[in-house]
Amino acid sequence: MPRQRFKMRLDLTAQPVVQCDDCRAVSAAGDLLAVSQLMLDAYRGTIDDDGETLEDAMSEVQKTFASEYGTFWEDCSFLIERDGQALSAILVTLWREAPIISFVMTHPSAKNQGLAALLIKQSINALLARGYTELYLFVTKGNLAAQHLYEKLGFRVVSTGFVAEVNGAQLGYEMAGAGQPLVLLHSGLADSRMWDSQFEAFARQYRVIRYDLRGYGRSTLPPEPFSHRADLAALLGFLEVERAILVGSSLGGQVAIDFTLDHPELVAALVTVGAGISGSEPSDWLRRLWEEIDALAEQGDTAGAVELELRLWVDGPARTPEQVDSGVRELIRQTNSANMAREAEQALAPSQPLDPPALNRLGEIRAPTLVVVGALDIADKLAQADQLAAGIAGAHKVVMPGTAHLPSLEQPERFNRILLAFLNDL
Repeated sequence: MPRQRFKMRLDLTAQPVVQCDDCRAVSAAGDLLAVSQLMLDAYRGTIDDDGETLEDAMSEVQKTFASEYGTFWEDCSFLIERDGQALSAILVTLWREAPIISFVMTHPSAKNQGLAALLIKQSINALLARGYTELYLFVTKGNLAAQHLYEKLGFRVVSTGFVAEVNGAQLGYEMAGAGQPLVLLHSGLADSRMWDSQFEAFARQYRVIRYDLRGYGRSTLPPEPFSHRADLAALLGFLEVERAILVGSSLGGQVAIDFTLDHPELVAALVTVGAGISGSEPSDWLRRLWEEIDALAEQGDTAGAVELELRLWVDGPARTPEQVDSGVRELIRQTNSANMAREAEQALAPSQPLDPPALNRLGEIRAPTLVVVGALDIADKLAQADQLAAGIAGAHKVVMPGTAHLPSLEQPERFNRILLAFLNDL
């Protein structure tokens, strides 16, 4: 069964900290074994115990220290050690431009001594010194002692996060709000974090679900054929969602279109953003650029390949990098670099296409449809937006000026207004 976790948020204020002579900053170079052993001892027999070995714990801690889960901050992570025994530790990383507590651990022999609260306060003050004003963490549902501790410190639940076993893969996803289910499907350049500006905003009116497609972000990619459509159907089934509004960007838009054709009974409305259409062929211009990107990647020049993708998709053919928001470029640089690093996995896990593809089946779509495209996107995507608007009965098309392939990232407030207006008219 998937493990349900609550995402909690804290607005940071200065904390009075009792002097602790045994407390020091964590050293990634020297504390691997001590923190790993502490993790094993602290989680044994608890709701978070999956039967891990010391080797499993060391692998997890090493990944944290190596910043695989976000930039690890030694100066905001602390350890209490007495007589050579690690008794409590907190590990803090930067994830999605916000600090998050990756782990808080206390040895069973030191329970109820206030050590975890002391370390969290130490971290809060260290984060304030860095200029941060908020802190996040996840707590497993049922871990009442931890949840009560965090609530006493001022943390409040903002969403529910899951790792779901779906068709043999683990999909990481989040859910917030109540009402009509609304599913956000990310671009192939990104992962679910691309929807940060939509997730909490739409959770005020909808039950918003965002997840990392198989092979992206926190989701695994077992070496076997799969279908994004089948994954989405299984995820909705687990969540007992009878019908959902689908919002898909680029690859996510193509998945949403194909899913609507495969499972029309599950789709209440469809929103595509710079979406591809399965069965369509790229222009000769786009094909040459893809070949150039692939050649750089095969030569080991991942940075060069990612930069070309940024120029193609984020900047668009009509702008220079200097004309584009640097934060958007940097986010896609990070996510697309991570995606490219998984190419070996992708080669062993072919995605099964819709058969027959969507290109000649758009007339079968009966769901209310909004087609969004950036005015500065490439010609292929502008043409596909026209095809979608013409081929889907009643579809409404919006061209957003001043943005290329990712309008929800470049112009989130305008995009949100457009999407909300469409949803209010349903």
